[in-house]
Amino acid sequence: MTVPITRRESLGLGASDKSRIVEPTTPVECETLTLTELAERLGLSMTSAYVLANKNQLPIPAMRVGRRFLFSRRALDDLLDRQHDDTTGHAA
Repeated sequence: MTVPITRRESLGLGASDKSRIVEPTTPVECETLTLTELAERLGLSMTSAYVLANKNQLPIPAMRVGRRFLFSRRALDDLLDRQHDDTTGHAA
């Protein structure tokens, strides 16, 4: 039976060497937007965006996480693509 070797063992590190391991990171685009990011992309002031979010009157649904509003990046991209297609007459 083969025993799998952990990343730590393959690097020759013991249990006390945890702080020396730095896992590789890759930039990942977040799947959500904050209220600030949404306001910037829609050309709204922060105040207007906040009022519309509280009234649930933004063009995409808001997710409330604690005191923060979050929005789906994909939903906004889809909305903007549809609006672009409507104004240019091109289908996606």
